[in-house]
Amino acid sequence: MGLLKRQWVAEELGKDSLDVQRRIKQTLDPRGILNPRPGQGAVKPTAPDQAAETGA
Repeated sequence: MGLLKRQWVAEELGKDSLDVQRRIKQTLDPRGILNPRPGQGAVKPTAPDQAAETGA
């Protein structure tokens, strides 16, 4: 998603759809290393030592 569209995406897609997309992103990329641009959303990268503690 582009940075300009980011401010309208929740309205366009709906909160539930956006939440599903973020959960999919978190599941497929728990460390947040794929496409880590600011426009990617609210997925916070997990530090490598935290991933080891959680078993991710």
